[in-house]
Formats: sequence, structure tokens, C-alpha cells
Amino acid sequence: MIGGLLFLIAVLIIGVINDRMGMAIPINLRIAENIWSSVLLVIFIGFSIAGLWWKVETTPPSEPGDPAPGLPDE
Repeated sequence: MIGGLLFLIAVLIIGVINDRMGMAIPINLRIAENIWSSVLLVIFIGFSIAGLWWKVETTPPSEPGDPAPGLPDE
């Protein structure tokens, strides 16, 4: 949520600079498009976190007696 709002604010600031200075930065002040981009960003981040959580939850734990990989046996 916070990342999406920060993304929207950054895009709006770049759009204002673009309009005032006449630069050709390909970002505009069309708020509806910027909000749509922000929503897509939040959805992408949400799916990434959900995928990571699912992977952690479905991976079986290692056996307690197994040594850690790369460590010498004692």
C-alpha cells in the first residue's frame, strides 16, 4: 500500500517537472493512468509476497539429524 502511494507521488512529481520544463520524459499527469499503474504495482507486489509465502509454507522442513550442506561432519 505504501509502495503504491509512493510510486504514484513520484510519478506525479516527475510529470509536473516534465510539464514545467518542457522535457520529453515519457510520463504524464494523467492521474487515471498513474493510479492504474500504481494498482498494478501493488497487485504485482502482493502476488510476489503471496508466492513466497506459499513456497515457504509448502516446502517440507529439513530433517533434524541432517547436517547443514557445506559443513564438515563432526
